[in-house]
Amino acid sequence: MPKHRIYLDTKFWIVFRDASCGKDSNTSHIDLLNLVRKLRTSGKAICPLSFSSIKELFFQNDLASRRATAAVMDELSGAVCLQPPHVLFDIELWHLMSTALRGTAVASLPEGLVWTKAAYYLGEPEFHSDVIPKEMADVIQKCVDDTIFDNSLGEIVEALSKGPPPPSFDIDRQAMTLTEGKNQHPEKNFSELYRQEIAGGLEAHHGNCCEVILDLCKLSGLEFSVSDTDKDAGGRMVRGLIESAVKDGKVKTTFPQLHITASLHAALRWDDRRCYKRGDCEDFRHAGSALPYCNYFLTEKSLAHLLCNKPLNLDTEYETKVFCDSNTAISALSQLL
Repeated sequence: MPKHRIYLDTKFWIVFRDASCGKDSNTSHIDLLNLVRKLRTSGKAICPLSFSSIKELFFQNDLASRRATAAVMDELSGAVCLQPPHVLFDIELWHLMSTALRGTAVASLPEGLVWTKAAYYLGEPEFHSDVIPKEMADVIQKCVDDTIFDNSLGEIVEALSKGPPPPSFDIDRQAMTLTEGKNQHPEKNFSELYRQEIAGGLEAHHGNCCEVILDLCKLSGLEFSVSDTDKDAGGRMVRGLIESAVKDGKVKTTFPQLHITASLHAALRWDDRRCYKRGDCEDFRHAGSALPYCNYFLTEKSLAHLLCNKPLNLDTEYETKVFCDSNTAISALSQLL
């Protein structure tokens, strides 16, 4: 945590891969890579991965390129990774609700709870046995955890290269569908668009909202059985509370997965001239990982413009410096040496 956290989106990971392999002769790209390497080896900075950056790594069909990209990722990240967006949502929801119920001001983010290692991209296996004694089962589980924790991203690439290709997802169709939905529901008021996106995001995570209130009750020592109807009502209550808090301006930066995603989708819908592009949804997930939990975010020009200008100004809200230009990034990061 004392290190400066520099988040690179896929564009910059590819830039660094090509610069490290001698395929990119752009001086600013080479200088930026060397600077980040110096910050990493001196212990002053780290470039955390995310599940989005690992996911996009496997979009590279050429195995040699994928290996080279993974090598740079391992070098600069140490395989340290942010949790996937749906887990970040759960963590932030729990932190928000538990803090509010304790009656304290909600002014912090759960920064210590959002980290994992890259190999957990494959899942978190749990060992269960009805035959082996619990003490032995715990030792086996610990060995499994240690093995996964120590795996590099390069080792994951090699392991998956021997199996069938990952299932494909039609991101072009996704972008087209979102654009069609935008055109069918035009809205000129940004605040209303933002409110709609907040409501939609909470609806998509209704199950999480149902579970968090039950977990908080159990944590308080309450023991009870709940019907599906009551559980559903509890989730709707949580959603209503959060929507009201958002409307009153009390929940923004403290629930970044909800706030950032809703803000970006609302801003894109608000812009009559812009359609959804094939990489927008994953770019929005990059922003959800980078802005709240990292100090610097290096990304594409279009996303940087969206984040750093009205009506969003998310870089200011989260006090995160966003760069799309290598020379500007070099100027800022040089101050860390």
